[in-house]
Amino acid sequence: MTQFNISRLHTRAGTFRLSGVLSYEAKGHVIQYSKVEAMGTDGWCELDITSLGVRKALAEIHTAVIAHLSTLPS
Repeated sequence: MTQFNISRLHTRAGTFRLSGVLSYEAKGHVIQYSKVEAMGTDGWCELDITSLGVRKALAEIHTAVIAHLSTLPS
């Protein structure tokens, strides 16, 4: 398991600031988010990671998050 903090990630779904833990299991990369924020018109807005809509958005950007994390030095 690897903890991560992404200060700004631009995606098709918006711009996000993300914190959590990345692990790899037999089914692939698994991300457990501890904090998710989206850039709004007034700055960063914390999102409810238990919300169905937020979980769907996080599923949409899963590949972008994995790609970003794979480019970071280990």
